[in-house]
Amino acid sequence: MKKIAILLVLMVFGTMTAQQTKVYLKKDIEKLITENIASGVIAKNPIVVLDGIHVLDFKNVSSEWRFNGTADVVPKNSTVFTTKFGDIAKNGVVMLHSVIVLNADAKKTLSQSKVLYLLDGKEVSSTELHGINPDNIASVKVIKDADKIAKYTTKQDYDGVVLITSNQ
Repeated sequence: MKKIAILLVLMVFGTMTAQQTKVYLKKDIEKLITENIASGVIAKNPIVVLDGIHVLDFKNVSSEWRFNGTADVVPKNSTVFTTKFGDIAKNGVVMLHSVIVLNADAKKTLSQSKVLYLLDGKEVSSTELHGINPDNIASVKVIKDADKIAKYTTKQDYDGVVLITSNQ
């Protein structure tokens, strides 16, 4: 049974038409839909899924709408997607996958930055933060200014400080 499920997923994803990561406008997605209807890959009125969530009425999305990411087309009558979204997916699915860009001008990405985390004034690792119950957090403050960072550490290599105060 497990092998059948894996094979099914490979068959579905193997037939997807991958697009490169870029900024899409509503008209780009509409063009993608039109081209795939014309080629018979999908039928009229496919569903649009953004980051795993069905966009209920893509036609009413603002013409100014845009997102940065990739777009894939899943052919009509894909049993995997009709199982997940119901009969509305039988005409095909346009899958939109967002790529988050925090600051295009940044010298470092968030994952490349060195951040000092302080919980109630005591240094903690980012791993330790995952063990904190969010209900026990009273406030969070982010400091990115170099002069202000120097108040919390003598090390010059930190890109920021995150001050977390618990409900104690």
